Amino acid sequence: MSHVLRIRYFNQHWEGRRMLEHKKIVKRKIYDEIYESLNRYQLTIITGPVGIGKTTLMYYIIDRLIDEGVKPKNILYISLEDDICSIKDALRYYESEIRMRKIDGDTEEIFIFIDEIGLDSNWADTIKYYLSIHDKMRFLASSSIRIEIPQEIKTKVVELKPMTFKEYLIELGHEVSDIEFDKLEIRKKYIEYLDYSAYFKGYLRKGGYPGLVYIDDDRYIRGWIKNNIIDRITYKLIPSLKGKREATLAEKLLRILAFDTGKPINYNSIAMLMEKDIRTVSNYLEALQTTYMINMVKNKLGEGRGSRKLPKVYLYTPGYAYSLYPEKFNDDEYIGNLVEGLLATHLNAKYYWKRGNKEVGILWEKDGLEIPIVIKYVRRLTRREIKKVDTILKKIGSKLGIIIVKDSLEFVQIGDRNIWIIPAWLFTLMI
Repeated sequence: MSHVLRIRYFNQHWEGRRMLEHKKIVKRKIYDEIYESLNRYQLTIITGPVGIGKTTLMYYIIDRLIDEGVKPKNILYISLEDDICSIKDALRYYESEIRMRKIDGDTEEIFIFIDEIGLDSNWADTIKYYLSIHDKMRFLASSSIRIEIPQEIKTKVVELKPMTFKEYLIELGHEVSDIEFDKLEIRKKYIEYLDYSAYFKGYLRKGGYPGLVYIDDDRYIRGWIKNNIIDRITYKLIPSLKGKREATLAEKLLRILAFDTGKPINYNSIAMLMEKDIRTVSNYLEALQTTYMINMVKNKLGEGRGSRKLPKVYLYTPGYAYSLYPEKFNDDEYIGNLVEGLLATHLNAKYYWKRGNKEVGILWEKDGLEIPIVIKYVRRLTRREIKKVDTILKKIGSKLGIIIVKDSLEFVQIGDRNIWIIPAWLFTLMI
């Protein structure tokens, strides 16, 4: 009986109420892309970290469908977070008690929304069955866990990432246009947007979470991320993954990685700190990846090959670090590592490059080119540091490299190689 009450509670649109009634939301550009995918795909899955706005997006789409003429009772929202019932049980209740007729043979469009679909191990079989009996059925689901998608279902997968710095500024009421990848355009926007640099540290602290855009209380921000995000992932999602996993170990590993983020992983050292074997460390690293807490970037040996050397580990969002180690936000080197992680997330970085003491934090694939990005979060670079990057460009065979710094903008040409030195806040407006 409890699942009946929960289903009715989450479907108040059946009673004429709006899902986002009296709620202010941060509407992002990607919302329209996801809405349009409902017409082209049988299943649309929104993936991404906890707290990034996936549920709000689903509520927005439900309200929009009703505004555009879809009957409220042709829409079902299912939340799996409380383990009250399975998707199959919810659909059976929906057929017998709400629609009062079988979906099989129905001719009307039916929209099924499933929050945290990965928590139902039989979700794919259930969806395949209902799609086989009703070709006008559409599913939109969210998942805070990386899941495998069956090839038999025509599926669109969209990763909802943390807000970009540009989205953050626009939501605060600032006018920010696209920045072309052109020296003159970048120089012009640097002057035009210089005042926006003051907002960058606040953006990093808030981790790109839409729910924190208008919050300036640092203690509240840290507590919100710890209680609503980190604890929910480590104590709810990770223990639900296949194989028994202890929540305290997941949080302990996250703290270890967050303290020294952006470094090649040392399995032996971490195993000693966790007082566990390397196999256990590897198991929990996989869990943190699966739940969007970390990104792992491989060391590139050569063309098309990922290195067997140690991967680098970044936090998926700098918000995790601010919640756990706020005092380190006064350390520019640490902030630089967080910026590198932020870029790894938004640029879908797969590789870094390292030879001896020479290192490229991210190899950025852009328009068919592989552009090395080096992070040096300082106010101004020395000529020696610029020369060191030029040496890297020669080794890699690249004509263009980017150095991300704290404040200054400079374009340097050495022979036929160009080095663009761009402040972090400005570069994040370009992605």
